[in-house]
Amino acid sequence: MKRSAPVLAVLAVLSACGGKAEKGPILLISIDTLRSDHLPAYGYGKVETPAIDAFANDAILFERAYSHYPLTLPSHVSILTGELPPVHKIRDNVGYLFLASKGVLDTIPIPRAGERPELETTVYAITIGDAQIITTPGELFPEVLYGVEKFRRRDCNEADTKRPAEPGVRDLMTRKYKFAFGLCPDEFGYIVPGYDFLAPSPDPARGLRQAPDPCKGAGIPDHYHETNSASSQLAPIWACVAAGLLEGKPPNLAVCKK
Repeated sequence: MKRSAPVLAVLAVLSACGGKAEKGPILLISIDTLRSDHLPAYGYGKVETPAIDAFANDAILFERAYSHYPLTLPSHVSILTGELPPVHKIRDNVGYLFLASKGVLDTIPIPRAGERPELETTVYAITIGDAQIITTPGELFPEVLYGVEKFRRRDCNEADTKRPAEPGVRDLMTRKYKFAFGLCPDEFGYIVPGYDFLAPSPDPARGLRQAPDPCKGAGIPDHYHETNSASSQLAPIWACVAAGLLEGKPPNLAVCKK
């Protein structure tokens, strides 16, 4: 399904065990688009998350948490301000364009009428001992990292654009510990696989309107990620460059020859 699950947020407040509380940092760990019922800490048995499990065993585990809004930006604004959406006025993820226009996210260009913006970024492949790191200039959809051909969505064939699959990257990482660092060094929004990128349409009032999913009648939500993506070419370009850095040569794939 298209990813629309609520945000899982964990607040850890460090203080003294007894007596007068000492001032300490407040740590906010926010995992976007993660369902609690797909975590072992909540009884799910098909994946392993040892770090989250260890944290949950040593903390207070809330069995019920409610989001003020089922989208990333409005819910995070509520978390960080304590205000409800009717107060802070952020109702959708198109708010990222507002932040970009104010220079808060100045790496996402705001296209002008008749202009074709160009993006420039860097992808790093770093090896430190047993660890290997690949960077992504945005929020990477997991199937682009793990391999689109194997992990592509299969719940709505009508939404498949038939664009060629990007090469898997994680299997090319040879060290024991493998990491993908997102939003590094830039924030170009969601990096959506080509087969699942349904382009948004212009909306004079809101900037961009998310594309309706052909399978919406089956309960699948509309495509909102594309309204916060700099380009449909982000995924193939990133995957081909990352694979080339890891293998030492460009992949011999149609998607990498454009």
